[in-house]
Amino acid sequence: MVQVLISNGFFVYRIHVISKHRVIPALFWLACLAQFAASVGLGSYAIKYDDSLQHILAEFSWLLQGSIILGAVCDTLIAAMMCYYLRREKSIAITRTALLLNRLMKYTIGGLYCIV
Repeated sequence: MVQVLISNGFFVYRIHVISKHRVIPALFWLACLAQFAASVGLGSYAIKYDDSLQHILAEFSWLLQGSIILGAVCDTLIAAMMCYYLRREKSIAITRTALLLNRLMKYTIGGLYCIV
């Protein structure tokens, strides 16, 4: 889970650098932290109380579902914002850079389909 937080944090930082806004990256960062906290909470509960998976699913299904949905939303919004800002930068870039930005957008969207 730490790897997901680090990679999402990196991409949120890149959105902050490219967009020069503070509010949107801060909201993304809060959503990523909430997903991380829910995952750590579920994992530590399972380790501490050594419960069966069925008991955890019965008692904390809302938290597990929320964590999964929040992760999907975070990944989707980060990919969408990266594509938006890369496309905006492409309009003012030279041809060689525009081709590179097209390739980056394809990788971003391709990675999005692998996540979902």
